[in-house]
Parts: sequence; structure tokens; C-alpha cells
Amino acid sequence: MTERIVFVNGIPALYNELKKVGREDEAKTLVRDFLNRTFLGDIDEKVERFLQVPTGIFLADTPYFRIFWEFNQIYIAGLNYSTVVTAGVLCERVCLDILEKNRTKPKKKACLGDLIKLISKNNYAKPESIAEMKKIRKKRNEYVHAKMTAMDNKKDAFEMVQSISTILQNELRV
Repeated sequence: MTERIVFVNGIPALYNELKKVGREDEAKTLVRDFLNRTFLGDIDEKVERFLQVPTGIFLADTPYFRIFWEFNQIYIAGLNYSTVVTAGVLCERVCLDILEKNRTKPKKKACLGDLIKLISKNNYAKPESIAEMKKIRKKRNEYVHAKMTAMDNKKDAFEMVQSISTILQNELRV
């Protein structure tokens, strides 16, 4: 017989029950303590990951920046699968920003591969950036279209951070 582990997030339900019976302060303390343990539990690893995120001065008013901020937060939190997938989203947004800067409109249903080809064909980005974009696309696809193969999500997330960093430094640095 196989053992099953079930995860239930009972904290919100417990919070609501405590609040119903007039114990809201206790409920808030419960949630605060839970979140502190969750976020501070691996603080040393979070600090290490924080020190690995891309650095430099980038324009904060461009569309890619909102995704870039989320990408950094996801990576720092140690959410490796989400980091890999979000790297693909961020790469796509960077591609769109590069194309917009060069006054080029992609096809309506262009996917990341199409955007990379368009940027490459028109020499809108450095060859090193194009190579990193292709690497991000390939890795992101491995996670989104998962097979029954083992993945080293910690290593892959770190590599995505490095790839994004290279692209940003090459293409969007102020």
C-alpha cells in the first residue's frame, strides 16, 4: 500500500474560526508567527540567493521591469520551478521591449521562439544575448512541458538568473 501525504493550508481556516469567536488578536499572532517561520526559516539561503540576482541600473518604467522584480522575489524565496518558468516570461517581455525599441512589431501570436528569431534576424541584440534567450526558452519548455525526467531545479533556477543577468547587462542597462 502506498502512503499518501496530504497538504492542507489550515492557517486561513483557523484564522477565520478564531476571528469568529472574538480572538482576532490571537489569530493575527498565529498568522504572523507562521509567516515569520516560513520566511525566516531559510534566511541564510535567501541572503545567498539575494546576492545572486542581477545588478545594474535598469529603466524601472519599462514593461519588463515589473516581471523582473517578481522574478527576483521568486528566486530569493527559493521557488525554483517558478523561477525557471518566470525566466521565460521575463525573456519574452525583454524581447518585446527590444523589438519595440527598434520599432518592429511581431506577429500577433508570436511565441518566444518567434521573437528570438526576429531579434536575431535583424541583429537587434548581441549574439551572446540571443544564445542566453535560446537557453532560457529551452529550459522553460522543459519545465512547462514536463517529462518524467529528473530536473535539478535549484541549479536550473540559478542558471536562469545568470542568463537573465547577461541579457539585461547586454541589452537593457542604462
